Amino acid sequence: MRSKVPRRGKSRSLCQIPLQIFYWVVFPIVFCYDPTHYSLFIKEKKFVVTDKQIAALKYLIFHSKQGKPLSKQILAFLLDGSKNLTREVYVTLWPISEYTPKEVRDSAIGIDAMKSPNGSTHLNEVMDAMGTEFGFDIHYGHFHEGDFITAGQFPGLPSRECHPFGLPARYTFWCSPHRYSDTAEPLLVTRAELEAIDLKKPGLYPTLE
Repeated sequence: MRSKVPRRGKSRSLCQIPLQIFYWVVFPIVFCYDPTHYSLFIKEKKFVVTDKQIAALKYLIFHSKQGKPLSKQILAFLLDGSKNLTREVYVTLWPISEYTPKEVRDSAIGIDAMKSPNGSTHLNEVMDAMGTEFGFDIHYGHFHEGDFITAGQFPGLPSRECHPFGLPARYTFWCSPHRYSDTAEPLLVTRAELEAIDLKKPGLYPTLE
């Protein structure tokens, strides 16, 4: 006597048709044209930089063959102020009190060298590899009442900018996702605070430092 073998998938295929239409037709069309619908299924992930990543970044900066110690201390200070690259900040160094014009200029040149593709540190590329939109920027000048004042950048040339403080050599340093950001928060720092940053202790290998 021949046993009856049930036909597989007959009833199931009828049930699958609407689902297949949804997954292969409706789903791609809806979500391709309106990506916001993905939030129904995929929880948005916030980009987070860990303490160890910041320590590794400091390690590369501190061990760079380029840049003066002051250059590296400025970068470390900006990293700390950015709170793991979640807050855009800037600091301006003036030679009015604690820094000589040469120190200010050399610190800017040193950071620029670390950012340059012709150097050996490749700081811009390191930031890209971390997956962050933050980066470091430098520019001659300072903020005053919402405007960025660069008067005195080119000695001997007439300046159309109103500058109430004279023309000292000063540079502004940013840690921000936007170049020369005018929305970054200002940080104040003393020479003692910068010199207290130990370039032998980036924090990556605390037991060996």
